[in-house]
Amino acid sequence: MLFVLASTGIASTTSSSGIAGATTVPICHASNRISAKVTGENGASSWFYFLITFTNNGATRCSLPGIQTASAVTGEGDEEWSFIGPEAKYQATKGVRRGAVMVRSDGGKAYVVYYVANSAVWSKGQCEPEHAAAVLLGIPGLNHIYVPFSRLGANEICTKFASTAIGPISS
Repeated sequence: MLFVLASTGIASTTSSSGIAGATTVPICHASNRISAKVTGENGASSWFYFLITFTNNGATRCSLPGIQTASAVTGEGDEEWSFIGPEAKYQATKGVRRGAVMVRSDGGKAYVVYYVANSAVWSKGQCEPEHAAAVLLGIPGLNHIYVPFSRLGANEICTKFASTAIGPISS
C-alpha cells in the first residue's frame, strides 16, 4: 500500500494553503470532475520524472487522500490496457508531507510525481523492458484514473523488478 487511506469517506483535509488542518473536506468523487495529465517531464541518468497534475473542474472543493496504487499499463483508453511489471513503490519527497490535500473548486490543482527507472541502465536480460502507454492511478473516491505518457520516450518499463515509484500528493 502506498498511502494511508481514510475509511470513513472523509479525509483529514487541508487549510487554504493546502497543508493539513483541523477542518474536514469530503474526498473527491466523480461529481468533482477531477482530470489528470502529465504536465512536465524531466530525467537524470537513472530515473525519469513525470509531473502529473490533477485539476478539480467541479463546483466544490474536495480532498485527494493520496495515490493507493500506481501501475504502468499498455494500451489506450479505459478498457484496452494490461499491467506492466510490479506496482509502483512509494517514494518520499523531502519537504512534502504524506497525506491528503485539499483541491480547490473551479480549476484547483494538486500534483504528484511518477518515477520511471531508466531501462537503458540495465541489460535487456536484467530488465526485460516493455513499452507503457500510461500509468493507471488508484485513488480512493475516484476509482482509477488513466494518465497517458507523452510520446517523448522514457516509457520503457522494466518488468523484472520494481522500476516505478510514486511520490506524495501535494497542492
